[in-house]
Amino acid sequence: MNNILMELCSYAVIVDALFGTGLSGDVRELFKMLIDGVNNLNGPIVSVDIPSGLDYNDGNILGTAMKATKTVTFAAGKRVFLLEMVRCTRERF
Repeated sequence: MNNILMELCSYAVIVDALFGTGLSGDVRELFKMLIDGVNNLNGPIVSVDIPSGLDYNDGNILGTAMKATKTVTFAAGKRVFLLEMVRCTRERF
């Protein structure tokens, strides 16, 4: 894991596309370590459709979640972004 995070340190932007909108249940430990490690890099994170680790339906954090700087969504905005609890990320929607 440390080798992966060291490699990611050199990137100007991290693109988060780990999970899709169908994630259910808490993020497994290996992915939790990766997400937490990426969040600690303090660089920009662009999530695809929804930050990994967020429940698509209600915005709950499923163990941990990417703290996306931006999210790029396709076709239409996602209703989860309207929920107040999602504001725990550092993102501006």
